[in-house]
Amino acid sequence: MLDSTQIQQIKENLLLGKIKLLYVTPERLNNTDFLQTLDKIKISFFAIDEAHCIPQWGTSFRPEYKNLGNLKHRYPQIPQIVLATITNPKTISNTIKYLQLKKYNTFITPFNRKNIYYSVKIKKNEKEQLLSFIKEKHQNHSGIIYCISQKRAEIFATFLRENGYKAYPYHSSLNKTQKEQNQQIFAQQKKYNYGYNAGFWYGNRQT
Repeated sequence: MLDSTQIQQIKENLLLGKIKLLYVTPERLNNTDFLQTLDKIKISFFAIDEAHCIPQWGTSFRPEYKNLGNLKHRYPQIPQIVLATITNPKTISNTIKYLQLKKYNTFITPFNRKNIYYSVKIKKNEKEQLLSFIKEKHQNHSGIIYCISQKRAEIFATFLRENGYKAYPYHSSLNKTQKEQNQQIFAQQKKYNYGYNAGFWYGNRQT
């Protein structure tokens, strides 16, 4: 989370042309002051990632997603690339509708990727299975463990810490300070594990 000083510095750097790529949330793109800053700079294109969240979340707890269609009205000449994980035609059509796209090309690729390895195993004593998996194949690596609930993220993080690993949970019920501390540790450590609640967190990366 950026403080007001950091936000102001980013705005200044934008106006000076020092920033080539800027990541923003849908909420920020609904901020009048921020949009007025964008009005003053040259924008090559907008890339909207995770666009399947627009019809899925825009009608419930993050209505700002639905308002991303306003970009086409405010900046009609600036091209957009829309990236999404799509599973059905309805999601595709709703995403296009909410973004108010009139002229577009659609490219669909299969889910199977050659650079990703999938493995499914029968669950037996899941904690010990996880511990063996880390010790045997990822002892000196950092990683993310996705869990189906916040409670399980907490349970597995605690279990790994009890076994000598730096592992902490990350989910929506943590306060701001806890989230920032855990994320900062993850970004700096070479051997670190996260217990993520997959329903509330969709990724992080080390730099």
